Amino acid sequence: MARRCLRSKLSCSAQSSEEVFPVLDVENNMRPNRDRPLVFYSHMLCPFAQRVLLTLLEKGADFELVHLDLSSKPDWYREVNPRGLVPAVEFVASGRVEVESIDLCRLLDEELEGRVTLTPPAGSEARERMEALVGSCGKQQPRAYAAALGSLEEALAGGGGPFLAGQQLTLADLIYLPFVERADLIAREMHGLAEEDTGGRRTREWLETMRKRPSVTAASADSRLLLRAFQQHMCLDFFDYTTYDAAQLHPQNRIR
Repeated sequence: MARRCLRSKLSCSAQSSEEVFPVLDVENNMRPNRDRPLVFYSHMLCPFAQRVLLTLLEKGADFELVHLDLSSKPDWYREVNPRGLVPAVEFVASGRVEVESIDLCRLLDEELEGRVTLTPPAGSEARERMEALVGSCGKQQPRAYAAALGSLEEALAGGGGPFLAGQQLTLADLIYLPFVERADLIAREMHGLAEEDTGGRRTREWLETMRKRPSVTAASADSRLLLRAFQQHMCLDFFDYTTYDAAQLHPQNRIR
């Protein structure tokens, strides 16, 4: 089978929910054009990559997206990231490549000038809350995120919402969301729990608030594919390595 990747042909810096994430086209084992400041290497069902994509979209970054078929990685990707994993971001001007999702989210927020700042000022209560949440998130195994819903309820109660660290969207929201969404989906679809039983009131309201954001609408993968991946691997951080077409991965990006 030919090795493939999906590559964005459009700028990913638009504002509306329909434009912020482009329709993806399949191309045969193509290297990135590197005609934008950043290249983001991803698999669109990967929760770690979704964290980084959310950060890029919230920052309004101009980047080229390369969706890799991890079941048959192109040889050239080993030159970019010898580990062969995603996510990875290449800074085109310098040739620097950075990996690890939480580190990438922090780095992108710090280095990119954008529409928003996702890190509250040092010394603020919101910053302390964000750092505590991100620190806890980094120590957990992904399969423990379902049990973490209770701690999110406490964080939202303490910070006053609507976001995890308080009134402002922060990196904590973007780092937790992919796994909480998956835990919520599995609780409802595989364990038959009613929506009101999948987390506290504040956590459900936070999820609804996040799902209304254009970046989340754009970056969320098809729930049926996520369920299929979980049924195969029974772990939140596993995902189907198969490359799907754009309409399968992201129904909201179907060409009308």
